[in-house]
Amino acid sequence: PEPIRLSSFADTGVQIGTAYTYVVRSVSRRGVESEPTAPIEAVARIVMEPIFTPIFDGQIRGQFYGGQEVPGKQHGAARMADGTLDLSDGGHVTFEHDDRFDLTQPISVECWVRFDKQGAMPVLVGCGHWRQAGWFLQQIGDGWRWHVGGLDCDGGKVEPNRWIHLAAVSDGSTLRLYQDGKLVGEQTGSINTTVWPGQLHVGQYSGTPAPEYQVTGQMKDVKLYHRPLEAAEVAQAAKTRPE
Repeated sequence: PEPIRLSSFADTGVQIGTAYTYVVRSVSRRGVESEPTAPIEAVARIVMEPIFTPIFDGQIRGQFYGGQEVPGKQHGAARMADGTLDLSDGGHVTFEHDDRFDLTQPISVECWVRFDKQGAMPVLVGCGHWRQAGWFLQQIGDGWRWHVGGLDCDGGKVEPNRWIHLAAVSDGSTLRLYQDGKLVGEQTGSINTTVWPGQLHVGQYSGTPAPEYQVTGQMKDVKLYHRPLEAAEVAQAAKTRPE
């Protein structure tokens, strides 16, 4: 294999449940290889539960898989109560960057949103910048856009004043977008997995926050997964509509 000019490496082409053995060698500028490190065996496992969940119960925080909690930051007029993020008067929340937000594995985002009014192109949740790196889910035009590593997947229809369930899925090569349990968009292509180092935003654009990217309404049950959600489980989740 060719040398890697980075300090880290993610093997994204492995088979789930298969054991792989890895060794590391350094290579000098003259092309001389060092002795290998001791071999390490690893097996990729699927984590079925959400890898990250923002908690909206009065004190903003996030919870990673395994129970680790991290503080979030409340901006502007954002309010929280009973698991709902209220952005009726503007505002958003942020979480410091974590490598578990990166595209080194499959990723899915799930949430409920209720717009008080249809904005210009509000971003619901994201950790990235359009056509640069990372990912985000937004309203654009009369529908939705799921952007992952330079690839856009558009579809669906925005309807203000009612709760809408959205699930945005990436398996590493194909993007799928679901609205209220139904597939409304699909796109296959090359995904740039370069790390985007910024914060995760809920209710605003992580690339360059601005008024046109503001969510005006309510959000809840925002979840980030390290696996592509299945169509059947998305359809089931969409049945439990918030009051």
